[in-house]
Amino acid sequence: MKKYDSAPKWDSDVKMMDQKIQHSFQKSTFRERKEARKALMNLMAMPSGIAIAEQHRPKSAGDGATLPPLALIAKLLTAKEVRERPDAQQAIRDEGAKQKRMGTWDESEVVEKHEVLQRARRTSEKVHFARCFAFASDKNSEADIGSRIVKGRMVLGGDRLQDQFGSAAAFSDIQMSPTTAAAIRLAIAIGSCPGGEAILMDASAAYLQAPMKGPLTYITLPKELWPAHWHTNFRDPVVPLRKAMYGHPSSGLIWAEYCASKLLGVGFTPVAGWPSTFVNKAGALLTLYVDDFLFAGKSEDVHIAAKAVSSVLDMGKTEALEKFLGCFYSTSTVEGVTKVSINMKDYLRSTCEEYAQHLEACVKKAGPLSAAQQRHARYLGRINPAPTPFVDSSGREGTAFMTSFAESLGSTKEAKEQGGQIKGGLLAPAAAAIVGKVMYVARIARPDLLRAISKLARHVSCWSYEDDIDCRRLIAYIHGSLDATLEGTVGDPIEKLKLDCYCDSDYAGDDGDSYRSTSGGWLELVGPNTCFPLTFLSKRQTAVSRSSCEAEVAAADVMVRKELLPMSYLVDSVLEAKSPTMPVNKQTNSRLAEPPPEPPRKVRMALFEDNQSALLVLQGLVSKELRHMSRTHEIQTHFLQEALKKNKVESSYISTLLQKADFLTKEFTDAAKWSDLMKLVGIKLQKNK
Repeated sequence: MKKYDSAPKWDSDVKMMDQKIQHSFQKSTFRERKEARKALMNLMAMPSGIAIAEQHRPKSAGDGATLPPLALIAKLLTAKEVRERPDAQQAIRDEGAKQKRMGTWDESEVVEKHEVLQRARRTSEKVHFARCFAFASDKNSEADIGSRIVKGRMVLGGDRLQDQFGSAAAFSDIQMSPTTAAAIRLAIAIGSCPGGEAILMDASAAYLQAPMKGPLTYITLPKELWPAHWHTNFRDPVVPLRKAMYGHPSSGLIWAEYCASKLLGVGFTPVAGWPSTFVNKAGALLTLYVDDFLFAGKSEDVHIAAKAVSSVLDMGKTEALEKFLGCFYSTSTVEGVTKVSINMKDYLRSTCEEYAQHLEACVKKAGPLSAAQQRHARYLGRINPAPTPFVDSSGREGTAFMTSFAESLGSTKEAKEQGGQIKGGLLAPAAAAIVGKVMYVARIARPDLLRAISKLARHVSCWSYEDDIDCRRLIAYIHGSLDATLEGTVGDPIEKLKLDCYCDSDYAGDDGDSYRSTSGGWLELVGPNTCFPLTFLSKRQTAVSRSSCEAEVAAADVMVRKELLPMSYLVDSVLEAKSPTMPVNKQTNSRLAEPPPEPPRKVRMALFEDNQSALLVLQGLVSKELRHMSRTHEIQTHFLQEALKKNKVESSYISTLLQKADFLTKEFTDAAKWSDLMKLVGIKLQKNK
């Protein structure tokens, strides 16, 4: 039998062309090299006749709950603004001097770039080349000008990192996982317990503390940072990169590994399943986001832990928890009960301002508008405070605007597609920016925005004029609730606290699109004098449910699997560190050694459900009405029954009036009902001052 004897010998052609390109790089122009690389890629894209299965690298831990990048907090200054601001220019010079002092590069190792290229090609040594860029930004840009801090930065152009042959450098794993919002809120709750404290520390020039790893990288510095003799003695000078500079694709991972190794040396142990979260033997919890360290625990234990970390990492001074990742925290203690209020007023105010700017830019980009579109643009620009974030869907299609706009397009039948939505919204070019801005605050401090912004997030790639109206309503609600706060109270030691999980869903709430239901969940830390929110969820389900019972089971599955059980493991890790019950395992090199036993569950857990049929399913009594369930829902059912029994989770019925996850699944347009739900979960809606 022939084994691909007639397969094209494309690989030998590729090797020959690659050799020709490498030998001719020094003498060819940039355009010639670009055309040669293009021809090479076209040849490699041809079918080979042989299918070779490539093994993917293991995915990094995380289920989407990690915090998004916080580029929304700092505003990048333009080149014109830097030229006009002496403080920005000085900040850039100071940053360059600091990186030089920290050994990011050594001027004595300077060499001409062409010499490195010749040596690397001759010896087949793998090296990388990149340029450094300097810029300035306003930190706390959402605050007043007097509260902003100008910071200079020098970063590596990681998007243009090349090897010695001019090809883009490739990296197998460049991802790091920062902490999660749930871990941050648990740390704040632990720090608010009687005798507890939560403090912050900042790692000074975090990435630059870690030595660079991987192939040797040569960098080209900005000419403003060249020593005087470089201008006369060198044409294209480069220096080796010795520290993990910001912008390098591997810097985040290098810093995370370096930081973890140092923390292990001072007694901190990583918590399995929780990225960038550690616990020491005294029960002090440490969670960090890149270079921001949050310590929580008993007051004396926290300061001892912070001092220990400062001995192995270059850290700043300890600070009280007042602002962390854009959130403001205020605490007050009355009769031993601490109340914590979380707000992001300045961030939300800047969100409303940016919405107006996006709308103006979208109107200009759209060009000449029809009369109906002009009325629509004026309507989107009128932002009056709204009592709820949802538009009454029963009256939306009957509005005079929608009728007149449909008529301006031709006919209503031709203008409407996909369940009555008019396609091509005016805010479509800015949809991703608006949604991303609001999504961050919804996940970390304002759960009342989560249901509305999750719906808009699903429509970013197919934005309609109805989405324009929904977005305008959400901004109007934000505008009227800038002073709203998420509140929690803690008055008991962590040993006396338990986890309460509320699960809910709507039934086929995504009508007109996929008819899928929406899962909602609310998880909080509860005790005799404690009620503190830890995490919340609003997410469209991945399969269609044929009944409300099925939808409720799917909602319980995602909350138990992604929120309740992982949080219980984190709390158990803190409790186990404070009062060990498991024997210390002796190290052994034998592969046949027995795995360590699973520690007993310490924290109590309760699950609340407002659907009687779903509650019976969770307790193991599967109804014959659910025999039609798909494989997806059937697996969820059996997993839930086993997980609840194994982890001793108490499942109980609760009235819909007391269901705290209700507002995360349905669109409430009644102001009184919405206000009652906000009071139930501890969101204090205040009138703007």
